[in-house]
Parts: sequence; C-alpha cells; structure tokens
Amino acid sequence: MNPSSVACRMLLLLLLPIFSTATHATTTTIRADTVFDSVVSPQQRALAEDRPCGSIIGRTTRAEILTFVEIAVDRLLTLANLQSAAPAARSVLSNAARYDILAVKVCGSCAESDAISSPSNNGAPTDFPHYPSYCGSDIDGYDTTQSALMLFPIDNETDAVPPGKIRSFVHMHRHKYDATDDAPSNAWPSDIANFLATQTTEVVYQDFVAQFLDGIMPATRGTVTVYPDFRGFGSSTGNRTDFLQRSYLQSGVQSYRAASRFLSNYTGGCSLVDDTIVVSGKDEGAYAAVPLSWAFVALGLRINTLYLSAPILDLQVQTKFMIDSYDQGLVPMDESLDNYYFQKSLPAIAFAASIDTPGYANTGTSETLLSAGWMDPNNSPDNNVIDWFVNPGGELPDDSASLPFPATQVLDETFLERFRSATSDHPCSEVDGSLYPGTEALCQMMSESNVLGLLNSSGTVEGGKYAASTSVCFSDTDTFATNKNVPEYIFDQQHIFKSQLLLSGLLEVTGDHEDALLFCAVSVAFFYATDSASRDDGPSVISNLSEAEQKICSGDADDDDDDDDSKRFDAMGLLQRLTTTIDTEVVDDFDPGDE
Repeated sequence: MNPSSVACRMLLLLLLPIFSTATHATTTTIRADTVFDSVVSPQQRALAEDRPCGSIIGRTTRAEILTFVEIAVDRLLTLANLQSAAPAARSVLSNAARYDILAVKVCGSCAESDAISSPSNNGAPTDFPHYPSYCGSDIDGYDTTQSALMLFPIDNETDAVPPGKIRSFVHMHRHKYDATDDAPSNAWPSDIANFLATQTTEVVYQDFVAQFLDGIMPATRGTVTVYPDFRGFGSSTGNRTDFLQRSYLQSGVQSYRAASRFLSNYTGGCSLVDDTIVVSGKDEGAYAAVPLSWAFVALGLRINTLYLSAPILDLQVQTKFMIDSYDQGLVPMDESLDNYYFQKSLPAIAFAASIDTPGYANTGTSETLLSAGWMDPNNSPDNNVIDWFVNPGGELPDDSASLPFPATQVLDETFLERFRSATSDHPCSEVDGSLYPGTEALCQMMSESNVLGLLNSSGTVEGGKYAASTSVCFSDTDTFATNKNVPEYIFDQQHIFKSQLLLSGLLEVTGDHEDALLFCAVSVAFFYATDSASRDDGPSVISNLSEAEQKICSGDADDDDDDDDSKRFDAMGLLQRLTTTIDTEVVDDFDPGDE
C-alpha cells in the first residue's frame, strides 16, 4: 500500500465518527398499504453516555477465544451429562479458531447511506422488501442512527486483516431490556484479559459467552460479524420497536452497510465485505432475521444459511403463552431467569405498542397495549411503564422486587380479557372482537407481528420467493419461547431443517430457554468449525479481490477524473458494492442440524 493510500485511510478513520452520526426526526410513515400522518411519540428515550461511533473497542486473542469456547463446551456437556465428549468437542472448536478478533462500534443510518450511495432494487420482485419501503426519506426512522458491534479477524502473524473479500455473519440479538448496557456495542468488554482475570466463570458465561458465542466462532474462523443494537439500544436513537419488521430492516441493513464501509476504510480497500452472508437470530432476533434475509436478497446478497435459534416467530402465540403461563402459576415469583424473561418482556412489548410509533397497526388509534393506569404521567416512575423505557438507560427499575407481579397487570384490561377467553393460540381470530371493544387494532398489530407466512413461502423461486438453507434450532421444553412458535408444517419445505440433534445425534436440544440458547449457539459454532464451512460455498471463505479492487488496494486506481465524486469516494473505500440482481441459488444440500 503506498503512502498516499495510508494517508487517506488515516484521514477517513478520523472523520468516521462524524460520518456515523445522525439525528432522529419523526416523519410521515408508510405501513403496508396505509399512509399514516406523522405521529410524535410522547417521549423519546434519552441517550446515555456510551462508546462513540467508530470506536475501536479492543482485540481478543485466539487464546482468549479458546477460553470462552471451553466455558461453553463444559457447560453444555455437563448439562447433557456427556462430559466424556468434552476433549473431542474442544479439539474440533480449537482447531477451527484461526484468528484474533478486533471489536469495533460502527454506526449508520438510512439518511447517511443515501448521502453516500442509495442501493438499488432493480429486478427485485415486488413482494420482496424493497429498500425504499423501509429506508425511504418519508419513512419513520430514516434519520435514526443505527449502532452495532462489529467483529473482524486479525491475522496473528501479519497483525492485519486478511486481504480479500470476507464473508459476513449478521446476528440479530435476543430480547433485551437495558437499552445501554445490554446493547451489543456496549456489552463487549474493552479489556478481555482483565475481564477474564477478575470475573467468576459464571459471570463470564452470563455476561459474555451466553451473549456472544454465536458470533465468536464465525469471526475467529474468518468472517465479519455484525451485531446490530436495534433501534432504541446503544447509540441507536429513538424508542424500542419490538416486533416491528420495518425497524429491524433499518437496523440490520444499515449496520451491515456501516460495517462494510468501516472494513474498507480500515484496510484501504484491501479487505472488503463479500456479498455472501449468513443471517442469524435468537428469540426476538430470530423473528427479525426472517424478513432481514429477504431484504438482503433484494439488495443482491446471497444468503448462505439462515439460522433461527429458540425463535419467537408469532407474537400473538407468544403473548397468549405468556399470559397463560402466569395464569397457570408457571412463572416463578423469584429471581430466576424464567421470572426475568416474563417480568421484563411483557412490559417492554407493551411499551413499544403503546407510544404511537409509526408502523404499528394500532398507531393513531386510542388502543394501547399498556393499560391507562400504567402509562399515566401523573404516576411515580415506578408505576409508569413509559418512564421505564425512556430514561437514559432505557431499562426497568433496578430493583426487580418493585416490578409488578404478575406483569400481566400492566396490559390493557379488555385486551387481557380477550386473550384469556380464548382456548386456541390465536385469540384474535378465535374470539369475536365485538365482545371486546377497543382491541381490534391491537389484534391487527399482533397478527402482523408474525413471520411464519414469510418463512413458509420462501421455498419457491417463482413470484419472488427464494430458498436459503434454513436451520431452526429449538427445545420442545423451552419455558419462555414456546415451541408453538415453530409449527410442524414449516418443515415440509426441503430447505428448512429442524436442528434438534447436534454432534451426529449425541446431543439433543432440550431444556429451558437458557439451555436452548446455549445448544443453538454451539450448533452455530460447530457449523463454522466443520469442513463444510471451508467449501467454496462455505460461510467463511475469503476470496480474491477483482482486478479493479486490487488496484484500489495498491493505490494504482485510475484517478484522472478528480471531479467525479463517485469515483473519488470509491477510491477511498467509502462505497460498498451492493449488486442489483437477485441470486436465488439454493445452498447445496447441507443440513445445518447435522454436524
């Protein structure tokens, strides 16, 4: 790389935090085929101080990665009573760990992307999520900053990013509650060595391994891993938008594009993000991953695999399950993880669906998922759910004992009655809405918060569908993300696999939600650790740059036309190419559940 190229890269790194900053503005929004007037939410979450966009967080060595892997394997095999398999499992994962990892916080927005290069959906069928449908200038969230954690490989011998086109892994995180500390871009420790030295194994597992195991192995194997924070988390401005599909598309696509720009800038164009991608998600994140994969295909990316772990795919089914679990006395009144999931999930979802955020079916109506008493501004902060999620941390009260038990009491009373009266998992279609006035828009919101139809229709190329190898990992005994989210009929499609047997059938995915998430994370790790990941169509292949890209890397690109902004930006590595054709290729008959 010549000196002028290095100088450009250093200048860009200094300017990156400026490029990565956007402010939020509420705009007229399009949801499905309906046009809503601009709606101003009663309050916007105040941002707490956190890592600035563009921050290099720190480097994690291969040896430290192996420590995390060992913690995960020991916990998993102890859980399965298969400690004798530990040496073999450690050996497979240890041999697969190739690189150190550099962690970075990146940010972007629809508005920022448009200022650089607006992606095209030329040729994308109409039923794909076209870019303007979620990132148009008239869409709520257009100016919203989207922050994310980015991990990429560092060669220990060269102390540099491997050159070439690097494939990516985008992971949509589980349902979270603390908008600052839980955000992936803030939760990754700055000093991994000190974290390991000062924390107990249990803390290391809960605060790190359980959160990031899914992405550690892809990154050390040689991929660019991206963890979007989601709107309302980290430096992502605005309020949380649980189970609002359009919001996940903004977060996922802009986080991916910000990571692509950062890698190109950081390496002077010598390492680029390839257009082959694995999309992954767990519980709420699995819901988000389904439409996100379609959005990526519409932008010209090739989906190698779609991973859904302990998924929540139908909010109506999940909400009915949570209400019934409380009513049947299945939610413990203690500080267990089950209590944590239920007690925090219902208020969070109810908040998101009660503040008139454009895009929800009940926005602009008088119907709120929260009861009036729990969103009364005259109440103390402990008794006002709105205050819980718009404070700088965007979190529930610190004292879990102060949370209302059961959490069902924060829900609208009539809505609650309608769901309790139903005997099926779909109260909105079973129960006559006229008997429960003021719940029709809420039921429409619940019905639209369902990605099973999208997942089930993805098996044919005709009509704009695509078929990517899809792994659904779940436990039949999951105590939070009920297996009713995973109806048997989706496995009738040849490209969707039930991933419940791991390590050639030695391990069965079972147990509660926490156990299921561990099993599924290890499944992803073994997928990257196996030989299939090194095939030409595997997820961690690093391919050569094109002749034109190599010229940019070496500083030999033709820059005769200095007045052409698009060429100048490209030479500086600011444009990440997104192809405009649809790749409907089906991944070879690899079953992700059969490692």
